[in-house]
Amino acid sequence: MDSLFRLQFSTIYRKNLLIAYRSKDIFKESILPLFAGVLLLLTKYLDQLAMMAPLLIPLAISGTSRSTLIQLVEEKAERYKETQKIMGLKQSAYITAWISSSYTKGVLSVFTFIIAPLISGFPYVNNGAPFVIAYFLYFICSIHQSLCFSTMFSKVKMASEIGTILMIIPIFLVFLIFVDEVKNKSEFYWIMGLFPQCSIAFCYIALQQEGSMFYQNGNLISQFYSSSDAIIQLLFMIFVYIILYFYLDQVIPNEYGVSKHPLFFVINLFKRSETSSNRLKSKNNSLIQPLNQNDEEQVSVFQNPQDTSSALFHEVYPNEKNLPARVIIKSLQKVFGDFTAVDKISINLYESNIFCLLGHNGAGKTTTISLLTGLISKTSGNVKIYDKDLETDIDQIRNNIGLCTQRDCLYDDLTFIEQLKMIGQIKGLYGEKLLQEVEYILEKTGTHSEANKKVKELSGGQKRKLSLGMALIGGSKMIFLDEPTSGMDNLSRRAIWDILESVRSEERTLVLTTHHLDEAEVLADRIGIMAKGKLLAVGSSQFIKKNFGEGYSLRISVEEQHIQEFQNEWKQEINNIIESRIKDCQLNPQTPADTILYLIPFSAQACFAELFHTLEKYQHINVDLEMNSLEDAFINIGMDEENFLERNNRRLSRSGSKNSQQNQESHKNITKNEYTNFNDIQVPNCLKNPPTYSFVSQLQAIFLRRFYYTIRNSTNWISFLIALILLIAATVVVGFFSKPAGVNENNFRLSFMSYFMVLAYTFNSAIFIQLPVMEREYHLKYALNVMGCRVLPYWLGTFLFDFSVFFLTIVIFIILCFAQNLTYVTDEFVNIFFILVAFGSTYITSSYFWGFIFQKSSAALKFYPLMNYFVVFSLPWIIIGSIYELYDNNIISTTLNEWLNGFLEIPLYLISPLFSLNVAFISVYPQTSNEGIAHTDLVITLNDPYQFCLMQLASASIFMGLTLYIEQRKYGVQNTGNEQDEAEILDKIEDQGDELVNEENQKVLNLENQTVRVKGLTKIYDNGTLAIKNTNFTYGKGEIFGLLGPNGAGKSSTFSILTSLIPKTYGSLKIKNIEVDKGIMEIYQDVGICPQFDCLWENLSPPEHLKLFGRMKGLKGKDLDDSVDYFLKAMQLTEMVKKKAGQLSGGNKRKLCVANALIGGPDVQFFDEPSTGVDPIARRFLWNTLNMGIKLRNSAICMTTHTMEEAESLCTKIGILIKGQFVTIGTPQQLRNKYGQGYNITIKLKQQNKEEIKKILENSFPSITEIPEKRSDYCHFNIKKEEFKFSKAFNLCENDLKEKGIIEDFSINQSSLEQVYLQFSRFQNEDSEVENKEESKKV
Repeated sequence: MDSLFRLQFSTIYRKNLLIAYRSKDIFKESILPLFAGVLLLLTKYLDQLAMMAPLLIPLAISGTSRSTLIQLVEEKAERYKETQKIMGLKQSAYITAWISSSYTKGVLSVFTFIIAPLISGFPYVNNGAPFVIAYFLYFICSIHQSLCFSTMFSKVKMASEIGTILMIIPIFLVFLIFVDEVKNKSEFYWIMGLFPQCSIAFCYIALQQEGSMFYQNGNLISQFYSSSDAIIQLLFMIFVYIILYFYLDQVIPNEYGVSKHPLFFVINLFKRSETSSNRLKSKNNSLIQPLNQNDEEQVSVFQNPQDTSSALFHEVYPNEKNLPARVIIKSLQKVFGDFTAVDKISINLYESNIFCLLGHNGAGKTTTISLLTGLISKTSGNVKIYDKDLETDIDQIRNNIGLCTQRDCLYDDLTFIEQLKMIGQIKGLYGEKLLQEVEYILEKTGTHSEANKKVKELSGGQKRKLSLGMALIGGSKMIFLDEPTSGMDNLSRRAIWDILESVRSEERTLVLTTHHLDEAEVLADRIGIMAKGKLLAVGSSQFIKKNFGEGYSLRISVEEQHIQEFQNEWKQEINNIIESRIKDCQLNPQTPADTILYLIPFSAQACFAELFHTLEKYQHINVDLEMNSLEDAFINIGMDEENFLERNNRRLSRSGSKNSQQNQESHKNITKNEYTNFNDIQVPNCLKNPPTYSFVSQLQAIFLRRFYYTIRNSTNWISFLIALILLIAATVVVGFFSKPAGVNENNFRLSFMSYFMVLAYTFNSAIFIQLPVMEREYHLKYALNVMGCRVLPYWLGTFLFDFSVFFLTIVIFIILCFAQNLTYVTDEFVNIFFILVAFGSTYITSSYFWGFIFQKSSAALKFYPLMNYFVVFSLPWIIIGSIYELYDNNIISTTLNEWLNGFLEIPLYLISPLFSLNVAFISVYPQTSNEGIAHTDLVITLNDPYQFCLMQLASASIFMGLTLYIEQRKYGVQNTGNEQDEAEILDKIEDQGDELVNEENQKVLNLENQTVRVKGLTKIYDNGTLAIKNTNFTYGKGEIFGLLGPNGAGKSSTFSILTSLIPKTYGSLKIKNIEVDKGIMEIYQDVGICPQFDCLWENLSPPEHLKLFGRMKGLKGKDLDDSVDYFLKAMQLTEMVKKKAGQLSGGNKRKLCVANALIGGPDVQFFDEPSTGVDPIARRFLWNTLNMGIKLRNSAICMTTHTMEEAESLCTKIGILIKGQFVTIGTPQQLRNKYGQGYNITIKLKQQNKEEIKKILENSFPSITEIPEKRSDYCHFNIKKEEFKFSKAFNLCENDLKEKGIIEDFSINQSSLEQVYLQFSRFQNEDSEVENKEESKKV
């Protein structure tokens, strides 16, 4: 056993147990066996429990085996397993650690189960030793069975449901021992023994002694299948299941892994033989030259690679530092069926380089990275990484790979430092070296203060830093970074940039994907753009811009005090001036009222000097001219991908005339215009009306969302089938039972039937609990609330569908009973029917109530069925059995026994629907004395089935009432602070805002009728953190208020309070002049929300989502259909109408979320980072859509964003939060004028001649200062506003620098909002740095 294996094994083993301890799973899995053990003891006293003994034995530790199954599948589904394998984790260490940790947890469950029976003696078993031995073997076998089953699933819910069927159904087959036709055949026992659940049940029955209900059966079983036989078969099956696991894990493909051929073990034998032969030949022929030219070329590709690629537009990498090519890709292809995702791409990647791979959604970049990391197997081609072949040396390659995935693959219950140590140990680090590496990562990422925080306590930006640190730890040479700065604020993004730039110098090769094109422009040494699986272009950012760019952006804005003149007179005049001098310019209609934005083609450069000179007569405007950006070039590619190749081929070949070039530009303008023009889409009149509340519409919407979700979710079908199969089995199997002597036959059969039903509905319960829990977990319920969904239609609509499903099982059951002439059911049909109907109502509502104890749907799937059986159902029997044991041992009198039973009976019926069902079935037929079989004395006060029905209906009312109460409390928005402490807390808050903030404070006091008005908003969290400090702001119709701030500034807390996700501590929030403290649903009827997370049901299509939220707003009939059709067209989702939301790309998901917020025409809208994770094309489209939406309803919009370009393009008013307070608040132009440092000139160098350029500029602008610039081929200067003149600066750069060949290109623009934002963000960062330094001493 090598040292790396031992280190990896111990790391995963400790991780599993630590997570089980912190998540309390290990305790939950131990509590259930304790109940089962107590129930087993009580089988001596109650026949009703004795009948359950064969069920209790195997079910007792099923929680541990089922948990192992679900967790292993979750490791695959959430990409934990493959991500860790990509970074060097060995499969052998991984699975050995999982088996060992499962053993450890299982042993605790086994001891918990058998401890009470061991002390008191197993009921009716003289010698418990064989059973204890068999039970330990059963526990091992059940763990191996879970491992085996885990290979068949890639989704947690599917594993939970089907795994339950495979583990539970065999238990019921044990009762075939009552069927004369099979109980005398040894084959039956050995075949059933293939399932360990049957083996251990048979073993227990075979050991039963006189007095047991199963005594006669036990004697019979021992003749064909003794306890020794059970032990032997369990030993055998232990090996069978583990061998099956190792085999199936290799050959069954899943969503992320690479599968092997079913006969891989045979093929490997031949390969080894061939390899040995080839090595011998290679040794003998090492000096022989290649046989032909093709062979020679193939060798040279990998030994002395030239910088070539399969890109249609390729710029040869200059490689001035003679860097080695560490990744060589040759004709790499991946085909899925008829679809080619990656189409024979070739490229070389160099050490100490950052290669940025770009492409819009579906271009093939994610598949390419998955191929390079071994996540999926290639169809054809060759890849070498650091001189190792990807196909044959994948394990060695993975030891040097670091991976930062787009979706954080982090364990919620581990701390920041524990996650880092885990990956470090996987890579072979330990001891002092590991601690030094962890310290290096904490220092590099600036996260000392987060070192001991659990992952679930980290912000989104902190999680990204952790994922980046995990990729870097251990000195990984090949780093893959998938959207490393997604969801981070600008200051944090720049911190990541600094990290990556320092890492680049450490002789590593980095591959980066990003939707922030400024990030690619700053960081990337080379950029590759993919389109339709091909490499379209490879080269520097300047090469991409030159070949795919559109021109310049000309922005004209006006000073705050002259907006009225600008809108009334100047705007049209300036438009006429620009369009008369530049014929091919393109006006962007989606701009704020105080701004004009034009796209100017390259061919118009000669007209610039005259244009800028003319515009100088408008003294109160600001002019910005920006050179073609990488984002503009990328968008240009994505706009018209099909025709772009042809157009660029013509342009590069220079075969076209000036006219063809103009046609080209015109074609671009047409494409752009089609992309942003909404005039051809007719707006439904209903969207001009305010939303209304309709109980029937909301009820219909909720019912249909439940219907669609259920019928398209295979796990729900499986839950339904579990109940159906068990009910069918009950009608068939119980009919064949031969009753024990001295027992009322109808009572015996109906009692057995009730146990089948209890178990059937126990493990069917996931169908009722899973959706409500999932909707809370993923904030879907929150989105419904804020879109106006009322509590009553939500729960009533959900209940009506759930009861319909349950009622269908009753109907099928009754039909089967009549079809088979089961007289013990049909004779009492009416009673049984009403018992089941009443049971269904209380069982469903109790599931809603118990759902509130679960935070995650996966936990509900794992534990609720077992909790239902061993706690909700079994606890009443334990209480009654314990009372009877006291009575049987003469500790209490007959009178007290009857009184205790009568006193506890009704509360137990109300609390436990399953117990009530069980007893109700027992009471249908009168009980008789059970001669020679244990005891019966179950005292039943209620002996009329209709009394049970009334009791169940009362229970249903109680559970539903509790559910509605908890719901109201959970989403309550009343202030949580103590009013007596408010003044003291507010006095301690020091105001840090500027005069613009003071003006806003006065506006809040004086303006009462603004659409949204926030006064004195304060938020204190339970840990004492003062997140928001007495803030005030307001905005009205037609305004887009941008809420900006770095991570930790209070932005998310403010937004969450505005949308009622969390309550405020102090302060006032009014929407449309109504205080948001009570009657929340009435207020939010006129609100639309697009949260940062995608609030989508993965099984619903876009039209179904729009109809759901449209009905929430009162739309119906033709109005609803017209609105849905309009937003599908406006959002360009018409081709996605048949796709489920889970199948949509990230960009299309965000578009759908925006449409959900806009449908119904709400007057107030909230957008939380609407473009996070969206590619630039979809982002621009969202901007246009939001502007269109505000014009449609003159809405009041609040949005948060980390993209300053987005804030400048959309927001009419911006507030910047720092340390929980606004430091400034105003229009974008106000902030630029107040805090902007004049104008910036950005120059693209032709050569390294910065000093020469600076001297030329200083001659005209003496106060010019150079600004640090990350890009080596750019320089950046600032000129004070007082001495700046735009035409002068333009003529200087154009005539004295560009035309003379000193520079390649330039841009001139006013100081951006981003620079203003970064200026303030540093104040937030200063405190973080101090905290980091203090925390680093502790760490």
